[in-house]
Amino acid sequence: MLSVIGAAVFAAIGIVGLKLQDWLPSEEAGTEDKLTYDEVIFDKNKVLSIDITLAEADWNAMLEAPLDKTYYPCSITINGETFTNVGIATKGNSSLKRVAEEPDLNRYGFKISFEHFVKEQTCHGLDKLLLNANYADATYMKEYISYDLHTRMGVPTPLFSYADLKINGQLRGLYLAVEDIEESFILRNFGKTEGQLYKPSYLKGESFYAGADLSYQGDDSSKYETILNSAQLGTASKEDAQKLIASLKHLEEQTELETYVAVDSTLRMLAVNAFIMNDDCYFGDQIHNYYIYEKGNCLTMLPWDYNLAFGGYTNPAKAITAAELVNRPLDSVTPFGSWEKRPLVKRLLSVEEYKAAYHTYTKQILQDYFEAGVFEAEVDRLQTLIDPYVKEQTETFYPYEQFLQATAMLKKTGMRRAESVAKQFSGELGITHAEQIGQQDKLVDTGDIDLKLMGHYWDFGAAYGTE
Repeated sequence: MLSVIGAAVFAAIGIVGLKLQDWLPSEEAGTEDKLTYDEVIFDKNKVLSIDITLAEADWNAMLEAPLDKTYYPCSITINGETFTNVGIATKGNSSLKRVAEEPDLNRYGFKISFEHFVKEQTCHGLDKLLLNANYADATYMKEYISYDLHTRMGVPTPLFSYADLKINGQLRGLYLAVEDIEESFILRNFGKTEGQLYKPSYLKGESFYAGADLSYQGDDSSKYETILNSAQLGTASKEDAQKLIASLKHLEEQTELETYVAVDSTLRMLAVNAFIMNDDCYFGDQIHNYYIYEKGNCLTMLPWDYNLAFGGYTNPAKAITAAELVNRPLDSVTPFGSWEKRPLVKRLLSVEEYKAAYHTYTKQILQDYFEAGVFEAEVDRLQTLIDPYVKEQTETFYPYEQFLQATAMLKKTGMRRAESVAKQFSGELGITHAEQIGQQDKLVDTGDIDLKLMGHYWDFGAAYGTE
């Protein structure tokens, strides 16, 4: 099995190493001759300048009814290059609702669709660009670092960079520009928009997950309504449903896994999520914030939405402490070891070869990113890069002073997590929940870790202005 994984790894590295224009057919890129937005927009060493102009009446209508997510026409200038007849809408779900509930706060996230009003219009091949407001993240870095780790580990990941945003001449502040996972993303990473793309989300109160947990529920497609209704590349067809169900059946039976599941990519993604303590996803407390791309009957999970990583989503109802989070056992993975509710985790890690590969990737993150000093250096680099923009903001979730404290806390939290992971691999600390029972004296100390200081879903801050 590992030999097949190795082949997949080298294939992935080959794709990532190529420039898109070296291999992508021009007709796949809409009105653009080539996909070049990776170079034009997503420069990690600079902060994008984005100016958006739309009719004042449309802007006011958007602010009055943000939950409608209505698209309005606008022009957008990115680093001096202007695109007209572009669509702009608010974005988000729970975060959007929480911001909308605050009468004195209009710091919304936005979705920019270059093709909404003009068919096949793109920005150097990019169809949609997201502008994330760094909701509930006083560090402004959690999502950036999470995507950076996924990218370094060879997982198909959205492109990203910081952006200084103005709308109708008014400064909106520092945002994270993210490539949306739609057709241009599929073209960039997989070559063609074949198969189907899903964005499942389990809603509490439903009687069953309806496919969102990726469990096999038999051959009746009605049992998979949540995932099938989340299809992004047009309505899911009967053939799409059959392919999805076939893949989930093979996952359940653990047969031909590497044909029906992108095993290596999933293990790498799992290693990243376990390390960054992200509970707002499939691997964590919730069953959402991920995409599944099906191509040739093979399911690939794609990473999404990491502003609540590093402890930003620790449900107080479940009383997860900083000590429990930082010392979470690698081989239990999900909160409280609830493997039964995460079939993709359970079926893969119950295969010893795959568990060994998962350990290898986790050690790689530990050694090459944290122990090698890359993590701390990256936090310092990003703080220097974005500091002037954070300081200049007049509307934000957290005051500038908290940003400075939060970035220092982020470094401390990340390194404590690395310390715990190292102890788990050395055998000094248990690597499962069962093994950690009675090991309180061996846990990495987190007495000076304040997760809430870094931003928190349940209390994203009361200070919205910075004088």
